[in-house]
Amino acid sequence: MIYNIGVPKSDDVLNEIVRRDKTEIEEEIRKLEKEINELVFEIYGVTEEREIIEAEVGS
Repeated sequence: MIYNIGVPKSDDVLNEIVRRDKTEIEEEIRKLEKEINELVFEIYGVTEEREIIEAEVGS
């Protein structure tokens, strides 16, 4: 079986694909970092200090 796959003639199309994938990866990283932070706060029982910590680290 032979597949005919078109190749973009412009680097702009490829750059857009890479940029989109990078954005999705960065979004997933932010989501996972938030989940990790939540778990750490829970494990250590951080409640009142949480706002101060988040302000310091820029969350």
